[in-house]
Amino acid sequence: MESRDFCDRLAAVSDSEVLRDLKFSYCNTEEFDSLLNNITGNIELSVFHLNIHSVNKNSAELYNFLQLINLDFDVIILSEIWAYNIDLYQNLFPNYVFCYDLPLVSNVGGVGIYVKNT
Repeated sequence: MESRDFCDRLAAVSDSEVLRDLKFSYCNTEEFDSLLNNITGNIELSVFHLNIHSVNKNSAELYNFLQLINLDFDVIILSEIWAYNIDLYQNLFPNYVFCYDLPLVSNVGGVGIYVKNT
């Protein structure tokens, strides 16, 4: 399914004007910040999701990437966090609470959620 088809279907099942204005496309950090400047006053909740494929391996790249974006997301959701050194990442992002759930039978998989203290 093309991203525009998805957006149109999503808007069709909702009365929200916001959904009609969503743009589903890839952009670099500069393009994202430019788009963000147009809507900053209208953001009620900001959520970031990434399949990190191991927090232990990719936490530095994630941290550096989020520093390039001019938005402190309210919620950061990471899938495939894996169970290696997980307690080390409780404080990866200051001012966030970290909650996670790991599979019982494997060290791979799992979801971690950072929620802003405010």
